[in-house]
Amino acid sequence: MGIRRHRKLLLFIVGMSVTLVAGVAFAGAVIVADDPVGDAEAPPSLAPKAGSRSLDVNGTSPGGDPWAVEISESQTGKTCFFAGRVRDGKIGNVDADGMFRERDDAPSETCGDLNAEPALVGATAQDGVVAIHGVAGESVVSVSIGGDRVALGPRGGFIGVRSGESKDLPKWPVGVALKDGRQIVYPWTGPPETK
Repeated sequence: MGIRRHRKLLLFIVGMSVTLVAGVAFAGAVIVADDPVGDAEAPPSLAPKAGSRSLDVNGTSPGGDPWAVEISESQTGKTCFFAGRVRDGKIGNVDADGMFRERDDAPSETCGDLNAEPALVGATAQDGVVAIHGVAGESVVSVSIGGDRVALGPRGGFIGVRSGESKDLPKWPVGVALKDGRQIVYPWTGPPETK
């Protein structure tokens, strides 16, 4: 299976468990996917298990097709997620010409270990819209984006869509409330803060 991405976006990742994916020591990274990646084989940590992909939660959109989060499990047991637009029950991307491109079998761009971290958080900025999304583990009671509580899907997916650009992310920190009473805030400008 080859990896081929045909969209231009910024993907922001915050969370200690995704540092392995991003390959950095700091608790956050910025990945810019401007061009097709090529036909390289996906490593098992990113390659989805057969039949593990499912749409988990939808978010409203300020214009255009609604956004959603797809969740899958990698061949090594990591939880992976992908945010995209939904049309006719299928997830994908809308290109610069307004054409919907269904997501192919390429691996997810974001995977992590929900046994090591309570949540995996990301954001996709595209065409004046920022989709803040992720997946919460079993220890999470609720998730808020910019102070607004968002729904959790059956597999823990969440998404909030805002008008804006990637530079606006600090306005919408992600708050995660845990069963043990702790609160974790992902501020976008540094490592997560536990309160």
